[in-house]
Amino acid sequence: MKISFIVPTYNRAHIVFDTIESIIKQPYKSKEIIIIDDASTDNLESLIANYDCDYLKYFKCNKNRGQNHARNLGIEKSTAEIVTIMDSDDQDYGNDLTPIVKYFQNNQHISSVFTPVLSQKNEKILSNIKKCYLSMGFPQLIDGTCSGEYQPFFRKKKLPKSFYLENLNIKRSCTLLSYFDFFQKEKFTIIPIITKLYNDVHEERLGNFKKINKDAKEIIECYSKMLSKFEKEISITNKEYFNIIIIKISYYILLSEGRKKSLKYLINLKFHISLFKLLPPIIFFITLGNQKTLQFRRLFR
Repeated sequence: MKISFIVPTYNRAHIVFDTIESIIKQPYKSKEIIIIDDASTDNLESLIANYDCDYLKYFKCNKNRGQNHARNLGIEKSTAEIVTIMDSDDQDYGNDLTPIVKYFQNNQHISSVFTPVLSQKNEKILSNIKKCYLSMGFPQLIDGTCSGEYQPFFRKKKLPKSFYLENLNIKRSCTLLSYFDFFQKEKFTIIPIITKLYNDVHEERLGNFKKINKDAKEIIECYSKMLSKFEKEISITNKEYFNIIIIKISYYILLSEGRKKSLKYLINLKFHISLFKLLPPIIFFITLGNQKTLQFRRLFR
């Protein structure tokens, strides 16, 4: 089985080749690298043209349509049975992916394999695996069984068209909403093989504050959609996660509409022991208003 590494990128010619080189060094041989250039204005196209790799494929969009469109286009262009998305500032960890491929071959009911990732900043595992079942779905996504960051590998033929939501381009929230929909019916498992170095070093990943502020309404829309579809399941199964979503929405309401409306939204919090853990961000709303700090933003990536 072949694996497609799909790498969406936009104006990152200065770092995307670190990602490409790491994938080339991946011991698993049956692979392709698909670069989706979201209408970059840098010199990536000319650099790719002179790059010597016979399984590197490059596609450039005629206009900037966002990361999720680039992901979907990469899946469409893939010729492999297995696809995985790599951000253009992440790197393959180098562990042989053969066990993952064999698992797909031997378990036809599995649509996805999740693998843990490692922080580039401090080399800590960012995946919190509390339990590992052979077959998991939507309940395990929301009950805290597998929280944190993961690198998912998907059986391509199982993915619906436009798997990633294109009307919103906020990476994490939209990804979760796509997963929640998909794993209502499909199954995944976790294989404890580290596959990715996750870039949490550069502030570039967080984006500048103007972009966060500009996207606030879209993030609110995405999380609101998540609650409108799955509020009952999330609030019953994992009140802590439900409260974190409420605080996230409140934070982005703070950015776009002011503190008064933001504080009003906090009344949706569910009473739970987790509220004691969440006191710092709650106090932030009450005392600091719209002060903008990287430390606070990191909580809501």
